[in-house]
Amino acid sequence: MYFQIQTTLKNIEKQNIQFIIQENLRTIAPLAYFQFDDELQKTLQNIQTNVSSIKKLNIVKNPIHLQENQLLYPIRYKNRIIGYLFVQYDYDIMKQFFQKFDLYFILFTFLLIAFGLIFAQFINKKIDALYTFTSQLSDIDIRTTKQLKPTDNYLELIAITQAINTMLHAIHLYIQKIKQSEKHLIEAQKIANMSSWEYIKDANMFFCSDQLYRILGLNMKERLDWERFIAMIDPQEKIRFLTEIEKAYEKGLRFETVLKFHTPKGEKYLKNVIKVRKKHNKTITFIGIAIDVTEEYQAKKQVEYLAFHDPLTSLPNRASFQDMLENLSKIAKRSKERFALIYLDIDNFKFVNDTYGHEIGDRLLVDIANNLKNTLRDSDLIFRIGGDEFVVLIPKVQTKKSLDIVLEKIKHSIVKEYYYGNINFSVSCSLGVAFFPDDSDDIDTLIRYADIAMYEAKKSGKNRYVFFEKEMQKFLDYLQQTTQDLRKALKKDDELLLYFQPKMNIQNNKIYGAEALIRWNHPQKGLLAPNMFIPVAERSDLIEKIDEYVIKKSFQHLQEWSKDEELKDIVLSLNVSARQFRNPKFLNFLENNLKRFDIDPSKLELEITETLSMENISHTVNMLEAIKQIGFRVALDDFGTGYSSLNYLKRLPFDTIKIDKSFIQDIDQDPEDYQITKIIIDLAYTFKKEIVAEGVETKQQERILKDLKCFLAQGFLYAKPLPLNDFKKLITFHNR
Repeated sequence: MYFQIQTTLKNIEKQNIQFIIQENLRTIAPLAYFQFDDELQKTLQNIQTNVSSIKKLNIVKNPIHLQENQLLYPIRYKNRIIGYLFVQYDYDIMKQFFQKFDLYFILFTFLLIAFGLIFAQFINKKIDALYTFTSQLSDIDIRTTKQLKPTDNYLELIAITQAINTMLHAIHLYIQKIKQSEKHLIEAQKIANMSSWEYIKDANMFFCSDQLYRILGLNMKERLDWERFIAMIDPQEKIRFLTEIEKAYEKGLRFETVLKFHTPKGEKYLKNVIKVRKKHNKTITFIGIAIDVTEEYQAKKQVEYLAFHDPLTSLPNRASFQDMLENLSKIAKRSKERFALIYLDIDNFKFVNDTYGHEIGDRLLVDIANNLKNTLRDSDLIFRIGGDEFVVLIPKVQTKKSLDIVLEKIKHSIVKEYYYGNINFSVSCSLGVAFFPDDSDDIDTLIRYADIAMYEAKKSGKNRYVFFEKEMQKFLDYLQQTTQDLRKALKKDDELLLYFQPKMNIQNNKIYGAEALIRWNHPQKGLLAPNMFIPVAERSDLIEKIDEYVIKKSFQHLQEWSKDEELKDIVLSLNVSARQFRNPKFLNFLENNLKRFDIDPSKLELEITETLSMENISHTVNMLEAIKQIGFRVALDDFGTGYSSLNYLKRLPFDTIKIDKSFIQDIDQDPEDYQITKIIIDLAYTFKKEIVAEGVETKQQERILKDLKCFLAQGFLYAKPLPLNDFKKLITFHNR
C-alpha cells in the first residue's frame, strides 16, 4: 500500500501526520488480504482520530476514486480543504497470496478428507466390534459365574471385557452373600417362628416375608394385603390394634402388642414389634416383626387357667374364689346389696374314696360339679376349694326365704343315687350359709362363719343346711382363745402332761404295756381331756407340735424306765396324727430322737387309725415299713370303724390290731358286735397279728374276750389313764 499527503501545513505538522499514517498502516497489512475494506476504514478512522489532534484536522470519510486502486481523501481544516491524502494499493500481491493459499487449502482439505476416511473406517470397525460385544450383555445371567469374552483383539474391548467381568464377579459374590443371608434369615425366622412385614401407609402398600404366609396358614399364591392382614385379627382386638397404630403414626412411637389371628389353621397369637419410620419425603412406613407365640401364649393361658381352676372339675379354685369374693364384696358395698356365701361339703365322701377307690371318688366330684352348674343360674358362682368342699356365691339375695329355694335345689341336685358300672351308692351334703354384710362385711370372717355353719350342719345330722347365727360366734371365739392358750402351753413344761392307761394280759392279770394319753392342765380351766383341745389343734399346725411333744416325752420316759426293774419291759404306745404321719420329715424326727435318748425302739409302739391307714395305701405301706425298719412297733387303732378290706389288711405290716371299743361295750348284749369281734380276732390270728381289745369295762366283757382267745385288753375295768406316779404304783401292785 502506498500513500502520499499534499498539504499547506508546516513541514513539522506534515511529518507528524505522515508518522501517524505509517504507524496505522502497519496494523492493516496482516489482515488486508481477507477484509481489506473493513480494515482500511478502521485504519482511516484511527488516522482521523490521531490527526484531529493536530490543529483539529478532519479527513473526509468518503474518498474520491481516481482509479480502481487509487483513493483521494480530502483533508479539511476549519471547513476548508488544506490538502489531500492519496492512497494507492496493489492487488497483485493479494492475488499471488490467494493463489498460493488456494493451492495449500486444496491440498490440506484433500489430506484431511483422506485422514478422516481412514479414521472413520478404523472407528467403524471398533464400533462394529463393540456392537457385537454388547449383544452378549443381553444374555448375561448375574446368578451364574459365566464370564464374557472379547469379540476382537482391540485393547479397549479387552479392557472393557475385563472390567465387566470383574464387576459381574463382584455382583455374583454380593448376590450369593445376599442369598446366604436371606437363607439364614429364613431359617432363623422358621426356628424362632418369626416373620416380618412392612406397610407404607400413604401408598397403601403391604409387603411381608414368606414366613408370615406360613405362620398364618396361607398359600403363597394368595394375595396378602393390609386389609386382609387386619381382617384376620380377632374383632375384639382389631380396634385396639388400629388405635395403637394411629397413636404410633402421630407420635412416631415403637410399640409391642400380642394379637389373636383367625387363620385357616385355627387361632394364632402373634407378638408384633412395630416401629414407625418417617422419611424426608414425609412417607410413613410401619415396619413390623411378627413372632408366633401361640404355644407360649396357650401355655401361659393354661398355667393361668390351672392357677385359678380345679383341673378335675374345671371349676374355679380357691385362689379364684378369694379374688372373686373380694370383688363381689366391693360391688355389694357400692350398690348396698347382699350376697350369700354357701360352704358345701359332701357327706361320707371319705367312705366312697376308701371303699371304691379314688377314681370313683373323682368321677363323683365331677358329676356333683356338673349337677351344681346345671342347677344354679349363670350369675351364681361355683368354686371347688379342695377335697370334697365346694363354695357357692349367690349375688343379690333379697331374703332368707328366697335363698331357701336355692339351697333345696342344691341339696336335691346332689342327694341321689350314683351309678358307675356295677357300683352304685348315694351321697348327701351339708351346707353352711353366711350373708354379706349382715353377718360380716369382712370376707375372711364371712368365710369362717360359713365354715362354722357347715360344721354345725354336720353335727346336727348332715344332709341339711344351716344359717350362721351369732351364737356360733362363741364357738369361733373358743377356737381362737384355745389356739392361743395352746401355743403358750407348748412353750412351757408344766401344762401339757402325759397320762398312762395300762394294757393288761388278762391271762395272768399283769400289765405288759400302756398307752400314753395327753392331758392339759389349763391355768384357769383345770385338767382338760384330749377331746377338749385336740380338735382345735387339728384345725391348725399345733397338732404336729403336740405330736412332737408327746413323742419326745415318751422317749424321755422310756429312757428313765429302762433303768427301773419294774418298768423296763413295759411297751409304751402312742397315737400319731394324720398330719404328722403325712409329714415327710416324720421319719427323720423319730430317728433323731432315737439317737438322742438311746432307747430300745421295740419298747415304743406307734398307733395309726384304720381310717388314716386307708387314705393312701402305698404311702401307708412305705411309711409303716420304714418305721418297722427303724425298730419301732406299729398298731392299727380303732379297727372295725373304717372300711379296710382283707386285702389291705394283709398288705399293711402292722404288729398289733386294736378292736375299737364300740364293739366291746355291747359284746355281751349285741350278737352282731359279738360276731364282728370274733371275726376280727380270727383275722388277727390268721394274719399272725397281736390283738388288743379297747374299752373293756366289765368282767363279763373280759370273760367273753377270753373265750374268743383275745388275751390283751385295756379299759376302765383295769384303770383310767393315770399320772406317772399312780401308774408306777399300779405296776408295782400288779406285777410284783
